[in-house]
Amino acid sequence: MKQQTTLLQFLSLLFTSSSQNHHHSTILVSAQSSAPLSSDNADEHCSVDGSCYFDILNDDSSDDDDSGDEEIDEEMDAHLLDSLYTFLSTSTNYLPLQTLERTHLQTTHPTALNYTLFHSGNYSDNTKAGSSQWIGSINAQIAKRPQYTTFGSILDIVTSGAGGGRQLTLTWLSSLVYRKELVQYHGEVNDEDEEYIKPCRIDLLDDHDEDPFRKRCILGVTLDEYVSVVSDGNADVDLKEKKRVWAVEQVEGLGMSGRGEVVTSLNEVEQGKKFDTVIVNGMPIHNTEEVDLKLEHLVQTYLKPGGIMYVFGEGPLINVEHNENGPGEQVFGEILGLLNSVKSLFGVNPEKPPTASFLHRTISRLGLNVVTSTTFPTAYTFDDVTSYLEEAVEWIDEMDTTTQQRVSQEMKRSYYQLCSDLLYRVEDLKEEGYEEVYTGGYEYMIAAQLPNNINDSSEEEHAVLPTVDTPTPYTPKEKYRADRDPNVEQLQFPPLAPGVLETYKWANGDPYDGLSARIGIPPQLKDTIIAYAKGLGIWDIILNTMEPENQMSPDSTKILTVASPYSGQNFTWSVKRPDNFEGSSSDMHWFDIADEAAHEEALRALAKGGFDEVLNAIGTYLGLDNLVSFSIGILAVTKADKGYVHVDFSKSGKKAANFLVNLQTPGDDPELTVIEEDDVGNRRRAQVKYSNEFGILNGDDAMHATNECNHRATGGVRITASIFLSQLEEASLKQVAEHDKYYFPFGNMDWIWSQRGRHWNKDGTASMMNDKGRQPFEPVDAIERCEDRVGENKEECMVHGEVRMNCYKTCGFFKDDGEYRPGEERAVVSPELPF
Repeated sequence: MKQQTTLLQFLSLLFTSSSQNHHHSTILVSAQSSAPLSSDNADEHCSVDGSCYFDILNDDSSDDDDSGDEEIDEEMDAHLLDSLYTFLSTSTNYLPLQTLERTHLQTTHPTALNYTLFHSGNYSDNTKAGSSQWIGSINAQIAKRPQYTTFGSILDIVTSGAGGGRQLTLTWLSSLVYRKELVQYHGEVNDEDEEYIKPCRIDLLDDHDEDPFRKRCILGVTLDEYVSVVSDGNADVDLKEKKRVWAVEQVEGLGMSGRGEVVTSLNEVEQGKKFDTVIVNGMPIHNTEEVDLKLEHLVQTYLKPGGIMYVFGEGPLINVEHNENGPGEQVFGEILGLLNSVKSLFGVNPEKPPTASFLHRTISRLGLNVVTSTTFPTAYTFDDVTSYLEEAVEWIDEMDTTTQQRVSQEMKRSYYQLCSDLLYRVEDLKEEGYEEVYTGGYEYMIAAQLPNNINDSSEEEHAVLPTVDTPTPYTPKEKYRADRDPNVEQLQFPPLAPGVLETYKWANGDPYDGLSARIGIPPQLKDTIIAYAKGLGIWDIILNTMEPENQMSPDSTKILTVASPYSGQNFTWSVKRPDNFEGSSSDMHWFDIADEAAHEEALRALAKGGFDEVLNAIGTYLGLDNLVSFSIGILAVTKADKGYVHVDFSKSGKKAANFLVNLQTPGDDPELTVIEEDDVGNRRRAQVKYSNEFGILNGDDAMHATNECNHRATGGVRITASIFLSQLEEASLKQVAEHDKYYFPFGNMDWIWSQRGRHWNKDGTASMMNDKGRQPFEPVDAIERCEDRVGENKEECMVHGEVRMNCYKTCGFFKDDGEYRPGEERAVVSPELPF
């Protein structure tokens, strides 16, 4: 194809040689602008995104290069879900279609929202909820069996007035075909670490426009079949066939050829076939009678009773008031005025597509119930604005200087000069950072339902949604504001014997929806853990660290060297003050074992404290095959203005959990907050007062937080032991390894896997008392050149950072198998430890 001349270059040439007559490249054709006057050499091209344009070529030009389309098709085949996900998440063209989807869900489930709101504020047994917004599981989507709503059969029509209207429905139809797959989508755009997207509730309570797309739900809509009419205008046979071939290629690339068909005109639609949904893209521009007849024909011939017709298009442009808009809007108004002035010399008055109001009234007169009538303001880029200048130049080119049109050469040059001046103003605005121009125009989407009995005069009897009287501008859908601070409720807490597990129940008898329970603990467990911490010196370190003047900065870690009270061996512990997440405010510090020697000795303290009883209660209740305990961590806090609500595990299949044992509490106030959330984030809250009789198990989806406290006035410190445990298998291994990689074993999955099943099994052959240790394990440094990195005296091994967290072997954090002796009872390997 011959290289095109830019408008700026072209206008420059005009004033150096006014006798030359140049044609230009691309002129956008939309519902509000006519085609260039001279188009004998024009070929219509439609890009993959639905934009149509004309190339105005010299006679010696060729337009048979379609390599770009082939590249796009190939990319679609390779990354279809990525393309569809990107379309839904980033395309501004999706908003009217999204409004269509919302309307469809509302008409299919017209009472869903009212039902939800009517039942809010009460629990399932009709007792009053702690929050007036609580809705529980009413209308919630079931994760493994979500509910989808189908459009049924769709007739998609691109009319003769849709030159610049909505022609993206092929991509959208494909997104309906693959909507269920998109809900479960992970790919290049949506990273595998992201949570699965979920389909929106049928009452749309969780649907909104505020958050980024990937943090929102996807509307759960699909289709059964479709017929796409690619050209319902008066184009010649060859052009219609060209459009059909293009559409078929797109359908194949979009992976939906088996779900419907593409035809060139309505005459090819199966005779007598009616559709649940009819989508009309654009309406004829030239006269209102044609619009009336077109819509009446579509309704009577193709729309099923009870079906819905959706009409898309672009309204007329408006020459906006300069004093109410910026310089971009002003220059656009002048460009539009120039174009209309030039066209008037040819006797061509500005053609305007039908307004949304006109179409709304017309559809209502046909006996349909208009349930949605929405306009979407159109923001143009400056490239779009420039296209109107290009069109004006095309018309100026065709001006005859004869007396018949009374256009002098001087007038023609004046028009060219105006074009040049306006173009330079556009370029200046672009350099100043202006990006978009509001033209005063808009797009629209009108949805209207055909009553089941159109002869019945009572529209209200058949209307599933209230009738809309007039088109209204689109208002972004606000996010539902959940109640995150409900009234505190009580849990049922009867007395517990050692080794007995009781899951949480609310005072009204409702079960708690996470895996959380109280477990009766042996009377010696708490004292044994405290004695061990004091023997290590960790207890005094905790009390000293928690003095207000000694506390660490948030998100900081240091390594401690301590001596065993049993063997005298030195090993390491770590202390970390975590950052305050999501608005929480607390001075909590974490104290944890930091190498395998410390880990093994802490396990002996748990064994001495009778932790086997706790493991047996957990394994038996959950029906597990085996369990392993991961040592002791200690949590300390003196002041918490707002605890961090979190879960320790999720989606482990109830195979991983954390067990809390209170060691010291300075007051009588509850220490733990328990949270349950309903489907849209409203919370239910309880508080737990620790006891010497029980510990707390927090497993999958058990939401909890440190309760508010302030013990600084008395110098008290709240101290709690935290013990992680798991049945290690593929589902839970990653959960345990990635729970927090800051501390030992730094997410080393090989070492964690070597621990499996060592402390309890359902056969009764494994316990902490007869623990035979881990399985063989050979540590390997995770980064190269560790010998050089750790320093002459391995000082970097005692600094929390990349070296410590990756040079496992060189730093000596794991015991050598020769010393460890896997498979032998720990009582034999380390007789100096307590058993």
